[in-house]
Amino acid sequence: MEKCELIENDGSVVEFFIDEDMRDRLHSLTDHQYSLLKESIKVTGHVSNPLSMWVSEQGLVLIDGHHRYKVIQELKAEGWRGKKGETQPTCFTDHVMELKGCDKQAVLDWIDNRQKGRRNLNLFGNIRLALRSGSTITKQYQDAFFKAVDKGDDKDFVDLLKRVDPKATSITPAIKKKFLESTGRNMDGVIAFALNTNYKYVQMVRFILATGSPDLIDQLSKSDKVSIAQAYKELKASKAPTKPPKPAPIVLCESGSTKMIKKGDNVYISGPINAINKATFMKLLDTI
Repeated sequence: MEKCELIENDGSVVEFFIDEDMRDRLHSLTDHQYSLLKESIKVTGHVSNPLSMWVSEQGLVLIDGHHRYKVIQELKAEGWRGKKGETQPTCFTDHVMELKGCDKQAVLDWIDNRQKGRRNLNLFGNIRLALRSGSTITKQYQDAFFKAVDKGDDKDFVDLLKRVDPKATSITPAIKKKFLESTGRNMDGVIAFALNTNYKYVQMVRFILATGSPDLIDQLSKSDKVSIAQAYKELKASKAPTKPPKPAPIVLCESGSTKMIKKGDNVYISGPINAINKATFMKLLDTI
């Protein structure tokens, strides 16, 4: 973990850590959103919203406010000065007491739930959030899905579950469990239902997260101008194995308009065969 510090509104210095796993959990701001945030802090000289901290055994850990802290550091490096001569914008921290004594996974779940409500989260970001291993978001989506199934309003949902056991007369807990253990289309369908989109987009995002570069993932997270489908198509084409070039045909011999041609491991005759060229071709075949 990276050790950091900042100055609170009352002038006190707060030391804390930045955990890479928690930082990487955050959805990126667009360049425009980041520039607006930076300009606001630069003009006012302080951060209006608190930086949330987890009280861990190692000390305070930043769990919300990474972009705001980054802006503070940038302005400090650029030589920013406040009205009273401050060398960096001030802020205040908030200790999230509900997480005191919790383990790291509980904190990651808390971060995920906070991210879900953010306005800057696009479709790619929402799907990415739901696909995280052990995410509580996924559990919430499952509950919403089964609630819709239990209401019986949509026959497609019931049919989807009954595919697990065609002989079932009702949607039992065992069928639900078996359904959720599927690693294929079923779980993608649950996420797609919750986000009101097509399950194919979930599959595309899954592929992009597994094989795409960090830059591509960051680009898709920041903007809707980059199409998920187009990015998937281009990425899949780049991962496809390249086929070796087909061997060029070789003319072994020819007689008039008739040719004996070798293409790869195959030899064939093109054109009419008569008594004269047949003997020539058959003799040549014995040598191949």
